[in-house]
Amino acid sequence: MTTQPEALRLADQLGVRYSGFPTCDEAAAELRRLHALCGEWEKKAATWLASPQAAQRLDGYRELAQRLNAAEAVNQELLEALKAAYRHAVNHDESLPFDWAIHCEMLHSAIAKAEGQA
Repeated sequence: MTTQPEALRLADQLGVRYSGFPTCDEAAAELRRLHALCGEWEKKAATWLASPQAAQRLDGYRELAQRLNAAEAVNQELLEALKAAYRHAVNHDESLPFDWAIHCEMLHSAIAKAEGQA
């Protein structure tokens, strides 16, 4: 089994089968040029990925993802607190005392978290 890259294999086949046809010769040369260019970019990418700058960026992306996850969790908590307050207000039975203090505390706690105070 060959380990020759596909671009070079195709360039070789063009050169063997269609040698002397200018368009095919140009296509084979372009395949070889692009293969070499891809190799250069792969080396540059590997060098950059091994650099401290890449590690810093990756850490920054991780931190952003964690902050986004935390914000989404707080948002979900706020939404649930608001839904609960709404349900209780809509389904309020006039014969029972409605304890707004409980719902206000839920809302206050969720708001405090959203503001980074909890």
